[in-house]
Amino acid sequence: MPTVVAAVMGGDVWNEQATGGHFRYMGTTTLTDIPPTYLGCVVSHPSFESIIVAFDAESDHLSYAEPKCGGYATRIKVYSKRIGGRLWRLSTGAPKEGYTDFASLIAHEFGHVQKILHPRCGENCTMAGSIASGTIRLRDLAYYDNKCSWEVSGYRAITPYFRFQDHGSFGQEQQIALGTSVSKGGAGIHYVSGGYDINAAFFTFNGGTWVPYLAGASEKPLGLFTVTSRGPTPALWREDVTMDRVFYTHYYPLGVIYSESESLGVSYVRSSDSFQTKTPGDLYRCDSMSSWMTCASSSRMTSAERISVGWDDFNNRSVTVWTNLNRANDATNGDVRVSTGYISHTTIPESDSLGVKSSVSPGVACKAYQAYGENDCIVAYVEQTDNQGLVRVKTFWNRPFQSSPPYRYKLENLLGGVVLDPNMRTASGIAAWYQNGRFYIAVRTTWFGQNLAVYSSADGYTSWSLDSSFGANTYSATAPSAASCFAGV
Repeated sequence: MPTVVAAVMGGDVWNEQATGGHFRYMGTTTLTDIPPTYLGCVVSHPSFESIIVAFDAESDHLSYAEPKCGGYATRIKVYSKRIGGRLWRLSTGAPKEGYTDFASLIAHEFGHVQKILHPRCGENCTMAGSIASGTIRLRDLAYYDNKCSWEVSGYRAITPYFRFQDHGSFGQEQQIALGTSVSKGGAGIHYVSGGYDINAAFFTFNGGTWVPYLAGASEKPLGLFTVTSRGPTPALWREDVTMDRVFYTHYYPLGVIYSESESLGVSYVRSSDSFQTKTPGDLYRCDSMSSWMTCASSSRMTSAERISVGWDDFNNRSVTVWTNLNRANDATNGDVRVSTGYISHTTIPESDSLGVKSSVSPGVACKAYQAYGENDCIVAYVEQTDNQGLVRVKTFWNRPFQSSPPYRYKLENLLGGVVLDPNMRTASGIAAWYQNGRFYIAVRTTWFGQNLAVYSSADGYTSWSLDSSFGANTYSATAPSAASCFAGV
């Protein structure tokens, strides 16, 4: 199981962090090879696009991507021994000194499946010719990887769908009618005419698009860069309902490009007139506070995953959750950060660590006193060192420190993290929301076919149950998103 989950993770890295390529786990096989010619594959193996095979054999390369089916499919060969009989050492889960991370290895080979080559000038990235051992940082794509995925594979072309939920019941699947296909998208909250509605944003080949509601909506261009890859997260910081925002990761890195210090900054585009006009900018996080909700110093928010935004209805403050990106340091890379409230269009308050590192984009949802332990909020994540991909949950409430340090909202009564369900596994981002007396979580699973699964719990911590209306045929090419404007109790 750990190697299967790691292989799925290697594919989902490209699904989640790039605009090109699409990988889906379709089970295991006893085959060790597929035909070299296109005709041979059409006759005997028409459904194969790539196959991962482990060989108990010697090679001076740990792995190799070999074109098959006339170039339409790939066999990824993973060898057990070096020339001379010494074992190659592979790990799943936590980084191990002297071991190569299997998920990073498969992500590298899936880059070759997309026809991406090794960089020639020593670039530090997932597609580098030699994969560093003792680290799991190469599970996150770098600038070179994203740029090449766009230039070689182009934009994946998928169609967005949605399902409404009303008082706990899900409606039928519906298509969002857009003028073009998308590579990924996300749902959020939009305020209009004295009430809330569900909006959405999408990455497209021509710079992204936003719709104010899902059914029959008129599109508004976002003007994003074509290689923008993480996100999008449409969000309403409800302290200011007049301003719609779409968060995403800027395509051009911070730090020294192609180096280990290279990082990815979170940016936004915002609008007060439903994106008829718009203002782009970069998102900053306070590093220290000088007085109540006043920032003394700040730095760019960095993340390899999409960010998540919820609403703390006890404090009437937005909650922003993300995984920190630090490619130079495994100790802080993937650290889940939580910031409550906002200071300006460009800046959020100093954050707290959730005390965990996540390998996927976390989900956040809040409802006053309804989370386990009389808490208000839950955060769902996958522990970075967990080689099973199990979804876990922590709960907390936010306490304001208005007249004493840290001069902001601070996490209190942090409980968890408990495993949601032993069958609930994912290598993609997590969607979380509250509706009709229950907390919900949706994921793209690591099960055969990677269908969409939705679980719910009254306290967001115990007794999670699988929603039967999402069957094996409910599939999402990328991580699901969710938004809730439920006004009940």
